[in-house]
Amino acid sequence: YTVESFDHRLAGSLGHLALARFYERMREEGRKMDPASLGEQRGLLVDILDSLFTSWERSRGGFMPPVWSDYRRKLAEQLDVFLAADAGEFSGFRIEDTEATLAGTASDGTPIEGRVDRIAERDGVCALVDYKKRIGVRRNGMKPLDDVLESYQIPFYLILMEQSGRKTEYASYYGLEDGKFEHVYHRDAGDSWLSPEEAKLAMRMVDGFVVAMMRRIGEGDFTAGEDEDACGGCPFRGVCRKRYRVR
Repeated sequence: YTVESFDHRLAGSLGHLALARFYERMREEGRKMDPASLGEQRGLLVDILDSLFTSWERSRGGFMPPVWSDYRRKLAEQLDVFLAADAGEFSGFRIEDTEATLAGTASDGTPIEGRVDRIAERDGVCALVDYKKRIGVRRNGMKPLDDVLESYQIPFYLILMEQSGRKTEYASYYGLEDGKFEHVYHRDAGDSWLSPEEAKLAMRMVDGFVVAMMRRIGEGDFTAGEDEDACGGCPFRGVCRKRYRVR
């Protein structure tokens, strides 16, 4: 078989799997995030990482041996930093759900669905966190000032959380390679990207995008946007090119 030198998607999956298993154990055991319990939590995470990497090696193989060992060490260090940051940011929160699939509807009745990496709760208030290998979204790109957001993910999740009856006052990214949180919406943090009013506006914008997309699909309109920037994130841009768009 072929041994990959490094697979970025697999690397990201392993980080997600480790955190999902760790926080699922926290949920099952009714533990709360607490800086005073970091030592115990680190021991649990080490056990989970050992089990995860061992089972993956046996069933699927890893990268080239030196790279696999180095990545295992690097991931353990990144997750250790995350545990400390998480306990500090969300002390006293308990885990409500991991890899939570939420369903709802847009304002026109279109079914919508999303999966949140982690939901935690304290005193009836929820905090959602989405893990990233590296945070690629910019603060200014999330301001609902123009007719486009750089990422619809967090506002989309906020819509689903609201429709599920949850009071969400924290919605954040955590970048494993960045080693820090970025709070897209945080009721208490001065570094929150969005104010409560801006978060509501972003949610309305996302709902409007869903409604407009479904209307165009219903009309049989599958053309790309008029603006060239609408294709900026497409990996096949070099194949299609603006002049060859399907009409």
